[in-house]
This record gives sequence, C-alpha cells and structure tokens, in this order.
Amino acid sequence: YKEVLNRLETESPGTKQYFYWGFLEKQRKQGATSAPTTMAEKDQTILHPCMSCGQPTTAESCSYCKLMARAKSAVPH
Repeated sequence: YKEVLNRLETESPGTKQYFYWGFLEKQRKQGATSAPTTMAEKDQTILHPCMSCGQPTTAESCSYCKLMARAKSAVPH
C-alpha cells in the first residue's frame, strides 16, 4: 500500500494528506455516534490524541513519543 500511496502522491500532490484527514474525520464521526450495532462497528479502533504531541493514537502516547522517551532516558545526562 505504501508504494501505491507514494505513486499517487507523486502524480497528485496532497493525496496522502487528503487520505489522512479523511481517516481522522471518519474516526471523529465514529466517536460521536451511539454504541456499535454491528460486528464491524465493534471492531473499529477509536483514536484519541497523544498526550505528548497530539497526534492520533490508540494508546496514551503514540509510538514515536514512546520511542523518543526511551531514547532520552537511555542517554546519560
């Protein structure tokens, strides 16, 4: 999928951002709806902002912020 998205982005700049914002909008709308009624709806993962950077994540902190915290703690002061 990454290769296809990169090709689309090359041919139509802004495509990746369009997909990303569409994904976030879909997640936002799902969070505002009532309880899930179908199995597919129950399997949807709800995203919320990372406590450190604000990017969407399923955990308290996103993977990037977790990795940066580990790297910073490994470096002697």
